Amino acid sequence: MTQPTESPQNPGRFIISVVPLIIFGCSSDPTDYVSFNVNGVTQNYVTDSFNYFITDKYVIDGYQSRANPPDMSKNVLTLVVPRDVQTGSVYYETSIGASLEYIDNAGVKYYGSKGNAVFQISIVNWYGPGKYGTGLFGGTLYTADGTASVQITQGSFMGWIYN
Repeated sequence: MTQPTESPQNPGRFIISVVPLIIFGCSSDPTDYVSFNVNGVTQNYVTDSFNYFITDKYVIDGYQSRANPPDMSKNVLTLVVPRDVQTGSVYYETSIGASLEYIDNAGVKYYGSKGNAVFQISIVNWYGPGKYGTGLFGGTLYTADGTASVQITQGSFMGWIYN
């Protein structure tokens, strides 16, 4: 603590030097992620933003790779929702413009549109371009020939809505 010193302009008065302590609150933006279980094994992936493509869909890819550009040949989960998505929307394997796909560590692709696949993507929050979208997902996905499947459970995501 600083000791008082006599004021040169006013003898007999003391000045106490105080250095104010300012605490800055850091408001960090949410972190983009895709988290889910595959056949009971937890996967936590980084993600890119939701991008709107000419096909009238928003697409987000979650991936394990930290390389730049990321390795998109394995450990990738892709969510697709229609352009008219909004908070509270729910999409299934029969919904037009929605899909869920997963590529495992061996590079085997599983689809929400093959075999007896079933999935659900629920939009919890959708704030629009320049903001974030969040949601939940899960289902059973099959290989292209329908002979193998994976169970996706407890899926959640958060991604920047780019455009």
